[in-house]
Amino acid sequence: MKKLFLLCNLVILIFLVGCKETLKTNNYEDDLLPIAKMQDGYSLGLYEDGQIVSKKTFSIKEDTFNKEIVLGNQTSKKETFLLMVYDHGKQIEFTANDKESSLYYKFEVPANEFETIPISLRDIESGFHSINYIIIRDPDKYMSSLEENLLYNQLYTLRINLLKDVEHIPTQRPNLTSSSSPSSTPKINGVFISDPNTSYTSINNIKAQEFEYKLFYGNRSDIQYDFYLVSLLNWEQVNITEHELYLYDQLEEDEERYLEQRFDHELINDQNYYIYLMLNDPFAPLDDSHPYAKSTPHGSNRVIIERP
Repeated sequence: MKKLFLLCNLVILIFLVGCKETLKTNNYEDDLLPIAKMQDGYSLGLYEDGQIVSKKTFSIKEDTFNKEIVLGNQTSKKETFLLMVYDHGKQIEFTANDKESSLYYKFEVPANEFETIPISLRDIESGFHSINYIIIRDPDKYMSSLEENLLYNQLYTLRINLLKDVEHIPTQRPNLTSSSSPSSTPKINGVFISDPNTSYTSINNIKAQEFEYKLFYGNRSDIQYDFYLVSLLNWEQVNITEHELYLYDQLEEDEERYLEQRFDHELINDQNYYIYLMLNDPFAPLDDSHPYAKSTPHGSNRVIIERP
């Protein structure tokens, strides 16, 4: 069952990467795995000038990095998505479709069509950059049940490495967080926002200016991985603790930990979205033989907060 969780997650990313050198321009269906052409779902690929890019680690000299993200909607209805970009544990601005630089970008994809989004990362400083292109489905959806919440907490991600004026990924890692506590009976495979008094009870929506909660994060797979934990309010990053923008941690197989948290950010809208993301494998070399980062089935969780 543990391996099945990972397999289901990988099937979502149904572009064939690394097996073709030359492809027909804009004929994205040619890039799909055969099984993907027979199933409903979503596909995500990295492209340049209409051709799929197999490599995931780039040595650069320039302070800009330009590529295309192609999202395929192999379902029978139009879908809305939201795109963000992270460098390690920090949300960064980017330019999509030559629009003004922003922290996120909303777009729609009609049924059974592909959407090509040119993306530019700018002002890249020297060093190692662990980049995550992250796509969320239906970002404005009101969650009314746990079942509904679980349907929308899958992250669609593309991980790449940028090495500017350096040759190798540094061996030094951030300090592991000391804020969390171990769980005695692991249940979560990803990240989960829970009622503080009844563990593993979801908070789908709440009407409050401030509230307490438990944040569980766990690994039910049979491999160890490290990750960043980040939080967002209305799709813009906010501090995860009083003094920290994000946390870095690692989990062994069948390990789960939790944080006792309090929400006290200012609510600007009548309906607000509070989100946690788990960004896995930030230091993976992503070489040609292993171009994918480790993944988590439930890499996000969100709560709808209504302003009193």
